[in-house]
Amino acid sequence: MLARHDGERRLGFNTRMDPYAVLGLEAGASPEDAARAYRQLAKQWHPDRAGDTGAARMIQLNVAYELVRAQHRPGAEAGAGSAVAPAGARGQDGGRRRGA
Repeated sequence: MLARHDGERRLGFNTRMDPYAVLGLEAGASPEDAARAYRQLAKQWHPDRAGDTGAARMIQLNVAYELVRAQHRPGAEAGAGSAVAPAGARGQDGGRRRGA
């Protein structure tokens, strides 16, 4: 079994990536700027447009965007490491959408 960092390295990024740099932003950019940059880059790198190269890049963009969003959530501590939930983790509502 591959260690997590081995899989990340194969995809072209590491656990110490700067999520702001991946999104083309300066450190500490607002959540609105991050969302705007993410949407623009996602249109460019979506696998339906950019093929396999786009698929790997979209993984990087998704991770970077989630890291930036996590830093701006209430209760997030600056520099407290990754606040990204592990795969399969669910929120307090059990992963269900409200009103669905």
